Amino acid sequence: LLSLFFSVIAVMEPLYDYTWETTKKTGVDLIIALDTSKSMYASDISPSRFERSRLEIKNLIQSLEGDRVGLILFTSNALTQCPLTVAYNAFSLFLDEAEIGLLPKGGTSLVSAIEKACDSFDTKYKKDRVLMIVTDGETHDMDLDSALKKASEAGIRIFCVGLGSKEGVP
Repeated sequence: LLSLFFSVIAVMEPLYDYTWETTKKTGVDLIIALDTSKSMYASDISPSRFERSRLEIKNLIQSLEGDRVGLILFTSNALTQCPLTVAYNAFSLFLDEAEIGLLPKGGTSLVSAIEKACDSFDTKYKKDRVLMIVTDGETHDMDLDSALKKASEAGIRIFCVGLGSKEGVP
């Protein structure tokens, strides 16, 4: 009887001397700025710089948990394609709709992407703010320093992902 009693107790897996602890996850606000200039058509990276960018961004989104993500498309102008959201499926739909030539002006302006991101982050939340710029590196900006200073003052960390080969293609 005694062994049966202790077997039942063991199956119930009793806990003793434990405490409940509540933790808050703050998360990250991540805005991805994707270059949609015509130079992203280049196929030095298979299938093209732009398509490779979209595939890699989708892979990144699959690894996020509870972080908000937004999408900015830019050439010489910038457009918020998807505001900050935790709805990763909605983000993927907006990413799938992104195309080269969606914005009317050509060229590449990192300043427009940085300034649009500064305006897109929510200041009422105390989260880490990250801007990831995905581009082939070509830019036509003269005033990049002031945009970087504005982002720094807003507490935005900027990471650049460059695409392309050293040799390049026409």
